[in-house]
Amino acid sequence: MKTKALLKSFALCLIAIFTISAHAQISTNELPPSFSSALFSVRSGDVINLPIPDVAEALHEDSLFADMKDIPYRIGLPITVNYTLENSGNWHVLGDSVRVWRLRLHVDKAKALSLNYDRFWLPEKAKFFVYSADKTFCIGGFTDLNNKGAKKNPANFATGLVAGSDIILEYYEPINAIRGIISIDKVIYAYKDILTYSGNTRTLGFGDALSCNVNVNCPEGDGWQKEKRAVACIYYDGYLCTGALINNTSGEDYFLTANHCFSNYDAQGNSQINQMIFLLEL
Repeated sequence: MKTKALLKSFALCLIAIFTISAHAQISTNELPPSFSSALFSVRSGDVINLPIPDVAEALHEDSLFADMKDIPYRIGLPITVNYTLENSGNWHVLGDSVRVWRLRLHVDKAKALSLNYDRFWLPEKAKFFVYSADKTFCIGGFTDLNNKGAKKNPANFATGLVAGSDIILEYYEPINAIRGIISIDKVIYAYKDILTYSGNTRTLGFGDALSCNVNVNCPEGDGWQKEKRAVACIYYDGYLCTGALINNTSGEDYFLTANHCFSNYDAQGNSQINQMIFLLEL
């Protein structure tokens, strides 16, 4: 009887934490061509200004749930938009081989901005970048290797946090290529200043860890230096969660996280997976 009870408890733990296929949003880790030459500039009239979300209400809600440990930590608020290659931004033709699309978004007082895409598909040799207005922070380039669906049925996508209240999108496409699909449906407004960037690094002050946390970079973690590389903070739709990379005997990659990191508790059929972003090592 005792053995059965233990097995039952273990099964409940497996329901509470689950594995999901890990689709990395791998980039070429390069700068866009515009960084090294004055190809074009963004005029003030080309900037789209978005309304500031209700931060006061969000902070009040956060205070009500401050003691709850079974919900993800919120740092941002979604702003619903509808920006595509066809209805927003400006196109430029460079020489006789490349066309470039650019869009700049601005939200006052944002600590950082990130983007969700309801449809995303790039043709071969195309590259997509997002970066800050002062060009100190850049993510990209993304290519056709990031496609999760076909041209006729593109999947969703997301790009990570860019520090500041402005974000610039820049897309390079061969003139003879099939037109790509970049459709932004959410701008995530980060209202908490918890990310201090130095490259892609998050830094916290001494004593910021909880009492249950053991810092793997301290002497207590000397025996876990290999394993620590599997631990990550994931970011989705303005929320942070943690988890770890694992695999099985077939060499398949998975990411283990808590069920409350998903709004509908569905790991297998959840479209959010394509919009999860690995932020950093904890």
